[in-house]
Amino acid sequence: MIGVDLASARGSADRFRVAAIELPLTVGPGRGRTAEPGGAGVVVVDGADGWVSRLRDALAGSSRSTSPLVAEPVSVPAEALDVLGAAECAVERERLRPLPEQASRAAAAARAVVVEAALPTDAAAEWLRDAIGWGRVLAGPLAPSACTHSSAGVLALLATPHGVPVTLLAGATSGHPAIVARTLGEQRVEVRVDPRGVDVRVATADGELVLPRVRESAARAALRRAVHGGATDLSDLVHDERVRAVLSEGN
Repeated sequence: MIGVDLASARGSADRFRVAAIELPLTVGPGRGRTAEPGGAGVVVVDGADGWVSRLRDALAGSSRSTSPLVAEPVSVPAEALDVLGAAECAVERERLRPLPEQASRAAAAARAVVVEAALPTDAAAEWLRDAIGWGRVLAGPLAPSACTHSSAGVLALLATPHGVPVTLLAGATSGHPAIVARTLGEQRVEVRVDPRGVDVRVATADGELVLPRVRESAARAALRRAVHGGATDLSDLVHDERVRAVLSEGN
């Protein structure tokens, strides 16, 4: 299997052990089969509080060929980018997945994007961060331009470099949490996220297509990105957190 160092994975170790066994060796040419600390491969760090320090310590004892991976970070400290600088880092995010190619092509023609989120009270920040992430996936980097808070939640208008406006509506729920992100235009993409998974639909003049649900686990997908190299997951995570922090001010 792919070389994976799980010494810092804590509660995430089991699912990454399974993901490493499932991942074909062909995705990582030159990677070792063993996971000796300090050797080449992927070092997995559990995303519970304090993950930045654990990641720093894990990388200090690893070779330069080691690829870091953070498992489901619960928070994003300001120093997250400072730890790695411009280094590549994969991040496991169960509710945020790469768009299928067909949906990605349709989203590229979006004239506007609307994201709605029902946030669980015990994980509101994490769900809001992922809702913002879906806005970024569909429209590009986001910059808050207007924001209003009320007893119902937050309403925000976000600007993008390509001029595609993104509207975000988010509020707390005592029921089932969910994220629904839609593109508006001649071709429409709808992404629905709930605790069961991520569903994607593409609508055109010819009708609506429900894309197959991705069955690959978030752990395996993140491990694949870490092995391939070039992952921008950490900078994407920090982007989403910075936007979330701005939208949460005064709330």
